[in-house]
Amino acid sequence: MSNHIELSIILVTFNSLPALEQSLISLTKSLNKNFELIVVDNNSTDNSVETVLAYFPHARIIKNNYNAGFAKACNLGVKNANGELCLFYNPDLEIDIDSLDNLIDFMHKTENVGAVSGRMRFPDDSFQATCRNFPDTTNIFLSRGSALSKFFPTEKYYTLPDYEAVTKVDAV
Repeated sequence: MSNHIELSIILVTFNSLPALEQSLISLTKSLNKNFELIVVDNNSTDNSVETVLAYFPHARIIKNNYNAGFAKACNLGVKNANGELCLFYNPDLEIDIDSLDNLIDFMHKTENVGAVSGRMRFPDDSFQATCRNFPDTTNIFLSRGSALSKFFPTEKYYTLPDYEAVTKVDAV
């Protein structure tokens, strides 16, 4: 067996127990790659860390003694990651079985890609927008709520990207 770690999964927790168990169950069903799980706990007072260890005994736990926030905790996880790719995994996420393989394969097969995100849905199965383009002069003036938007009600500049296709965006 190779020591090559293809995927570092970075899970940030802060009293995440209500949704965490179902999230971990879905994660166990979708893992086919050589991975490591890094848990950055932001000073939880529930049993979040113990629950993770029950499903993933080899998870690496990094405990903050205060709630450092999501972004800082993610950065700490990346600093400790050994994988070729990193996945930021929220504790309330439930992932479809093939999603991780599809995202990893896309990253390996596509040149000049720095980040990728899957299509996300709310618990009621409605679509959740997860990426944006940076504002520029055109989309600010034509954005919803601006005076010009009534003259250009269907203008594409303020609409979201096409989520049915691979789309270049500024942020995920």
